[in-house]
Amino acid sequence: MNPHRKTQRPVPNPGIVVWAAALLLHAATTFAADVPRDLAFLMSSDPHIGSENPKATPPVTQDQIAAKAKANVASMLKLIGEPYPAEFPPGLPQGRIPTPRALLLAGDLTDLSAWPLFETVFPVQLEPGGIPVFVAAGNHDGEPAGATRQGILARNRQHADAKRIDALAPNGFHYAWKWQGVHFICVNLCPADTTDQETPFNYGKPGPGSWNDPLNALQFVKDYLKKVGPTEPVIIWQHYGYCEGFNFDWNWWSAKQRRLFHDVVKDYHIVALLHGHTHAPAHYLWPDPRADRQEIVRLFGENPPKDLRTFDVFSAGSIGGGTFYLFRIVNDQLFALHHNPQGWSKDPSLTIVKSLKPPVPKP
Repeated sequence: MNPHRKTQRPVPNPGIVVWAAALLLHAATTFAADVPRDLAFLMSSDPHIGSENPKATPPVTQDQIAAKAKANVASMLKLIGEPYPAEFPPGLPQGRIPTPRALLLAGDLTDLSAWPLFETVFPVQLEPGGIPVFVAAGNHDGEPAGATRQGILARNRQHADAKRIDALAPNGFHYAWKWQGVHFICVNLCPADTTDQETPFNYGKPGPGSWNDPLNALQFVKDYLKKVGPTEPVIIWQHYGYCEGFNFDWNWWSAKQRRLFHDVVKDYHIVALLHGHTHAPAHYLWPDPRADRQEIVRLFGENPPKDLRTFDVFSAGSIGGGTFYLFRIVNDQLFALHHNPQGWSKDPSLTIVKSLKPPVPKP
């Protein structure tokens, strides 16, 4: 079945009266106070530092993989101060690319627990500009007690001590911060609390404490969003993706886990969901509003939500392949521009302008 074929749009639940009233009241005060804003950040994923291929001709070494990633990072940072591409997107203020607030790396940081080598390529802050590097754990990054995960914990503590993040989960893995009224939440693998034995997983069914344990990420999201409220813009980022169109990707977390996450975030102002894992740049809607009943059941189980919300999802691609997103938020608009080794992407599906204004539910 083609997951993107046109089908009848799911009908949302019309009654969210209390939430709508709160939204209108809160938007008049909170959102107005947060603008004007102007900030930029970079996002990529899957450097796989420590990977190698000794059987290739000639063999590919760990040092070569690290050197390639380092060269791609240098090329990315050289764009700072360059003019924005004049031909797109509509509404983007012309000028030069500012120093980004941070680089977000959405998982699969290492192979073979090569954390010390990773830190030579991606230190806590990149120069020029002292750009913080925020990281999420991926499926290649080992179990929570392993070297890479422990390195992530140490890095999170460094960011917290430097006041670069505003909230840190009790276990130290998940974290969040706020820039000019926009909230960012890192949930590492995916926004779930525990492993699910029903995950259609091809590599066994690991349990608590394993490399696929999401470590109470959903609870962290719940707690943080309660403090944020329904109208402030939120971006959630992680490793695993959302769309079944990536046929190897949706198996990594289960319909039950996706349903629980949707139930948590559906009444909040989630501007974007960001992820890695697929090694392919993409922008898509989750769930796809064209999805038929069968696909919705595959995504959420036999009892899917009746009041489905659709979210914008961005897949960064791989920094090892030289692909990344540059996001810029200006006042009440999010601009997403994708870059690859050939330059700025001209693919209209990857170049997006999205409003940050809180949505008003239809009565």
